[in-house]
Amino acid sequence: MFDDKKLLLMAKENPLGFYVCNMDTFDFNYREFYSAFICHYDKIKLAYSYKTNYLPALCQRIKHLGGYAEVVSRMEYDLALLLGVAGEDIVFNGPLKTYDDYLLASKHGSLVNLSEAYEVDLLQDLSREYKEIKHRVGIRCAIQLQGEMPSRFGFDVSGEHFHSAINTISNLSNVQLEGLHCHMIPAERRPEDYHEISSRLVEISKQIWGKEGPGFLDLGGGFFSNMSADLRHQFKIKIPTFKEYGIAITEPFVSSFGRNGGPQLILEPGLALVADTLNFICKVVDVKRVAGKNTVLVSGSVYNTIPTKSQKNLPLTHIESDSESSLFIEPPIDIVGYTCMEDDFLYRDYDKRLKINDILVFGNVGAYSLVLKPPFINGNVPVFSYRDKSDEKKILKREETLDDIIRTYEFDSK
Repeated sequence: MFDDKKLLLMAKENPLGFYVCNMDTFDFNYREFYSAFICHYDKIKLAYSYKTNYLPALCQRIKHLGGYAEVVSRMEYDLALLLGVAGEDIVFNGPLKTYDDYLLASKHGSLVNLSEAYEVDLLQDLSREYKEIKHRVGIRCAIQLQGEMPSRFGFDVSGEHFHSAINTISNLSNVQLEGLHCHMIPAERRPEDYHEISSRLVEISKQIWGKEGPGFLDLGGGFFSNMSADLRHQFKIKIPTFKEYGIAITEPFVSSFGRNGGPQLILEPGLALVADTLNFICKVVDVKRVAGKNTVLVSGSVYNTIPTKSQKNLPLTHIESDSESSLFIEPPIDIVGYTCMEDDFLYRDYDKRLKINDILVFGNVGAYSLVLKPPFINGNVPVFSYRDKSDEKKILKREETLDDIIRTYEFDSK
């Protein structure tokens, strides 16, 4: 992290706050996650979930580190191509795809996982019209775990539509059914739950392709990230390590196919790689007491930190300003944002004294904050990066302007 003096200066230059991204942490998370699986099974590929944070600098790091791009829209697919990702290194998921999406993905040799029945019809039409193109596909499986809510995505593996889709696709001469996909997030994200998903997917694949298995099995994502102790303690469950996930998921593969045989195991981490790589920095604007509650207003909002509005408090570091302001407030303090929404809480019951112009550094904001931040009241803020052995400031995203937000609108000139 930049030193306190630099952050104080950057806060003055960026009055609505800013993000700081540690590229070394991102690299470390990728390698640690990958190592947790490759040490047990030789055919591992990580497909970074663009939707979690499609900051181009991070997506380019994935390409450099040897991972795939996992996209769920044409917008994300086009971004991957723009960044120079090879078509065969893109996994196209998601429930909504158009005919043109399929055509483009097939022309580039990408893997497309079918999630809904209408996609089988699209694929049939595409196969008939473009016989010279090879179409690489997988099928997303909806697997029911005991005590878990069923996913609304994918084909119910116990139903007739799943087997019908398999048969239809297998009869298309220029379509290659390469494997199965299963992205579901158990409520507690326990390794034993992922072990069951892995076991079920392996068994289903062997029923279709035999003992050698398919070309790939994709276990999706949803894994917990590395996190600080204070955030970890707010969960009522034990937070698994990457190593525990690696052991649980690879065991069925090794048991069925051996260490270096069988299908490629694709994993789609997003949060696990990026959550703790970004910090959001803002300053205290005002302090007050309302109805017996101490409150501070900051130059950011919950949409910059936790746009899902989780009740958990993120890791928070306090940097005292050099201001001699006498306007301070004692804990416990609710830290609130500028959006005028009553539920705009960045932190509840903070336990340290704060004063105007102090700087607050919120950790673990790398997942979904940038992509879910709406152009509500203010646009998004800039993102700067650094590496641990350098204090050089590099901009990864500039602050959004009014022009960025309104350029798609038409204005009546009358």
